[in-house]
Amino acid sequence: MKKVLLILMLTVLSNATEIKWEKDLNAAFDAAEKKGKPLMVVMYKEHCRYCVYLDEQTLANRAVSSYVNKNYVAVRLDVQKDAYPQALSVNGTPATFILQKQKNGKYSKREKIMGFRAPMEFLPMITLQK
Repeated sequence: MKKVLLILMLTVLSNATEIKWEKDLNAAFDAAEKKGKPLMVVMYKEHCRYCVYLDEQTLANRAVSSYVNKNYVAVRLDVQKDAYPQALSVNGTPATFILQKQKNGKYSKREKIMGFRAPMEFLPMITLQK
């Protein structure tokens, strides 16, 4: 029985979906424009404990990563190294922003999620209303 559970767990883990991250914000805006998708911007710092939790527990979760890949163009930005618009007003990390394109062609914040959230708390926050 233990062997069956172990094999099942390894199979599930090996089939985990990783988020397809764009290399920078400009590439993300270009990809979002081409694909007609909103942007998910995750802001982090290199030695941020809660940023690691978000990466390893939430963004690595199969349901979350599959949803993000299907519905968003995603980019990760290091607040200490990468350029980002001041309009995002990052006052702590991790910070996740959902940016939606408006009729005027500009992007605006649809959602701002501060801090670490467990996968089943995070997923409803990023779910798009049809």
